[in-house]
Order: sequence, then structure tokens, then C-alpha cells
Amino acid sequence: MISSAAWTNLTAEMRAVEEGHRCRLSPDGSRLLVKSESNPEVTYTLTVEGYGGFVAVTCDCPAGRGERAPRGLGVAQCKHAALACRRLEREGLARFSGERWVLTAKAAPVAVLVPSDPFEGLPR
Repeated sequence: MISSAAWTNLTAEMRAVEEGHRCRLSPDGSRLLVKSESNPEVTYTLTVEGYGGFVAVTCDCPAGRGERAPRGLGVAQCKHAALACRRLEREGLARFSGERWVLTAKAAPVAVLVPSDPFEGLPR
């Protein structure tokens, strides 16, 4: 039997892939962005963080911030969050464990996957 976390992740990913959405990095490098399909003038902002080995994605779309959005680490509550997780997977920072999105060894030392200052640590 499939768990509710796995079902939520898989259905969100199916919707995102079927509808052909794309996830891109914001110009300042601090967030991921996904354009709305129903309203092309709207772009949803996603923030990705790592907590206890799991990926935590927050999205400002209605499904991502709604009261009925599933709570829990490693769960993509909307198709935009699923796209962010897929992007992290392509970059080797996350993987789907069969039920939840987890951090890989490459991302483990990083607390925040998308830093607030992309030039942090570089000489100014």
C-alpha cells in the first residue's frame, strides 16, 4: 500500500510533467521560480531548505500555502514544489527515496540549498 506522502509526491510530479512546467532560478539566485499555467503574468516563488535530511519546499501558490496543503518534510505539496525537487535531483542535491524527497551527501553539509546571498563567502 502506498503512503499518503508518496501519493502526494507522485501526483504532484505527474501534474507538473504532464503540463510541461519549467522551474528556473531567480536572477539573484535566492529562489526558484515557476510560471503559472492559468495566468501567465503570475510567477510563483519557491524556497528550498534542508531539515534533518529531508527537503522542505515552500511555495506561494494557493495549493502550496493553503490550509489543506500536506504538512511534512520531504513532501511536495504542489506541482511547483515537485518541479523544484526534480531540479534538485538533476543537480545531485536531492533524491526521491520511494516516499519522500531526501538530501543527498552532496547537499548534506548545506543547511539552506538556495542561499539568501549567492555571493556569500566570496571576496567583495
